[in-house]
Amino acid sequence: MKFINLVFLLGLLWTPEPVTCQRPYNQFQLVQAWIPTFCKKYSRCFPNLTPNFTLHGLWPATRTGNSVLNCGKGNDSNIRPETMASAAPLASAWPSIIIGRNDSDLWQYEWDKHGTCCLSRMTKMNYFLSVIRERNKMDLLSILGNANIVPRSDVSYTKLDLENALTQFTGVGNSIYVSCYALNNTHVQLFEI
Repeated sequence: MKFINLVFLLGLLWTPEPVTCQRPYNQFQLVQAWIPTFCKKYSRCFPNLTPNFTLHGLWPATRTGNSVLNCGKGNDSNIRPETMASAAPLASAWPSIIIGRNDSDLWQYEWDKHGTCCLSRMTKMNYFLSVIRERNKMDLLSILGNANIVPRSDVSYTKLDLENALTQFTGVGNSIYVSCYALNNTHVQLFEI
């Protein structure tokens, strides 16, 4: 399958550093979206964004790759102290690109949906520090560029091209997931990895 542009979704399913979530959740998915495709799909993005990957989230998951969702806000849902303490690095690693949703709203949404599922074994601060650390380790544009996979409208790449480049970097081939968005009946773009 060919891609008309470099636009893709890669769900990396690996445990970046040993982190144990509530059973049976034993790994994280670091999911990054290709901004041009994300904005085509949802069309609520800020104008003139630089073509790059944006962090969709760091999600606890089972060995089979199923994300763990909505474990409950409970009494510990306010993330303001943790995000204020690391606001600048978080804004750099995990900015909101959607009009009407500021960074704090995005972080709160992702915390409520995914982060709370690790709360019994990981503090809120550790969750957000992990987000920053893992996003900085996984600069997909650079990783793919080092494999001569660069965003160009006149070059197509296969899913296997992307998977091979990322497997070489991570050493974890069977845990890489690439998702595409259909532009029409014959062309797709990378959505998330």
